[in-house]
Amino acid sequence: MSGAYKPGGRALNYRSEPFMNRLQLQSERFDFADQSMAYSSYTFGDPATPIARSYLGDPVKTRVVHGGSEVFHVHHTHGGAIRWRRQPGTEDTDFDAGLVKYPPLKTDASTRLDSQSIGPSQSYDLESECGSGGCQQSPGDYLVHCHVAHHYLAGMWMIWRVHNTLQAGGGTGALQELPDRSGTIAKAVTSEALVGRSMEWKGERIEITSENLGDWVERQLPPRGLPKGYDASVLNWHRQGDLYLNEPETQETWPGFESETPGMRLPILFEPTTGKLAYPFLRPHLGKRPPFAPNHGPAPFLSPEQQGRAPPQPGGKPVQSRPRSIAS
Repeated sequence: MSGAYKPGGRALNYRSEPFMNRLQLQSERFDFADQSMAYSSYTFGDPATPIARSYLGDPVKTRVVHGGSEVFHVHHTHGGAIRWRRQPGTEDTDFDAGLVKYPPLKTDASTRLDSQSIGPSQSYDLESECGSGGCQQSPGDYLVHCHVAHHYLAGMWMIWRVHNTLQAGGGTGALQELPDRSGTIAKAVTSEALVGRSMEWKGERIEITSENLGDWVERQLPPRGLPKGYDASVLNWHRQGDLYLNEPETQETWPGFESETPGMRLPILFEPTTGKLAYPFLRPHLGKRPPFAPNHGPAPFLSPEQQGRAPPQPGGKPVQSRPRSIAS
C-alpha cells in the first residue's frame, strides 16, 4: 500500500508508525485507503511515535541523535516557518526571545535550515528560531520526520504539538508550564465565556456580545453541515444559545484510540484573551478526512478574516470579498 522499505524498521525514539498499518486499517473498515491522510491524527488518531508538546512561544532545543549504523537520515520539521541555525554555536540564535518580527536578512556566521542530515552515530543540537509555533507563531501539529520518503513511509515520523491554552488533563494529558513562564498560558473557555470580553484584532478592540458572537466564532469554523461519506467540506457542529458544541465524538474504537465520551457533543473551546480556537479542537474520526478551514483559506489561528475571493455564488460569478471593519 505504501511502497515502504523495511516497514517498521525506521523509528523515532525507537518507536515506529508505518503508513501500511494505517492504510490497512482504513481499507479493512471502509474498502479504500487514502495515502494523503497517512499522517492525519483526525483520520487515524495519534501515532505510536512520540508526541512532543509545548506551549506557543516556548523556547525549544532538540537534540537529534542517529542511533543506527546503516544509512544517513534527514531531520525535517514541517510548518513553513520552523527554522534553525546550521551552526547554532557560532552566534546567538535568540531561540528564547520569542517572535522576532523583523530579523536580519543576513546572519552573522550561519545560514538557516529546516532540514539537517545526520549519519550513523552523529548528533545535532537544534535551536528553533522564534520558539514553539515557529516564526508565524501558530499553534498546531508540526510534522517531524526523516525526509527520505521510504524512511517516513516505514514509520520514521512523529508530531510536535503546540498548544495555545493550558493543558490540565484529558487527551494527551496535562502539560506543565515552564517555571519562568508560569501563569502566562490561559485556560480554555467555552464560547459562552467569550460574551462580554474584549478582543484585540489589528489594533482595534472588539467587544463580544450575544449578537456578534456568531460572526466571531463561525468565521473560524468550517461551514456547518452533516458530512456525507468521505466529505471534508463541512463540520457537524451545533449552536445551543451562546454555547457552540463540536461534532459528536466517534463511537468507533481501534488500536490506540477509544473515545472517553462516545457519541457526545463536547463544547468547542477558545483561548480567552484572543478569542481564537483552542488547539486542538478536532477529535479523531477513523477513516474520515479532516474538515477544510473556512473558505479553504489560511488557518484561523493566523487570521480569522476571510482572504481572497468569496466562494462562487450559485449561478453567478465569484464575488470579490470586501474587508470587514474589524480588519481595517
